Amino acid sequence: MSATAAVEVKTAAELALQPQEYRGAVQKIVISHAVNELYGAEVFDEPAIKLAPTPYAKWLTCRVAMEEYHHHVRFKALADEIGVAPERMDPKNKRPLSIFEFELKTWPEFCVIKAIADYAEILQVEDLLHCSFH
Repeated sequence: MSATAAVEVKTAAELALQPQEYRGAVQKIVISHAVNELYGAEVFDEPAIKLAPTPYAKWLTCRVAMEEYHHHVRFKALADEIGVAPERMDPKNKRPLSIFEFELKTWPEFCVIKAIADYAEILQVEDLLHCSFH
């Protein structure tokens, strides 16, 4: 039995030539990431700015929110490029992760949850390093 080499897909045009199942899987990952970066910044990072105890902590939290919004902008641009309909990118139509249902009340909660959630995201996204779509 011979091993089949994975096809590398490097452009939106190449993605369009792939089977629907492959395109759908890529779109699902892109949509999820874009929606959760936007929603997380809106309902988690921005409110945390008020909770930050010092001007420096507020400044750092603003930078975190900016970074999350930037992640959304990049994934939204990719979604547009690969033909994802805009309504599929709306948190009203695509349920965000359940972690964002937690009602943030204190600065320590933000710090702990941010650290744990970001680490979990790294672990999940790490597998995508080996994805054939670049």
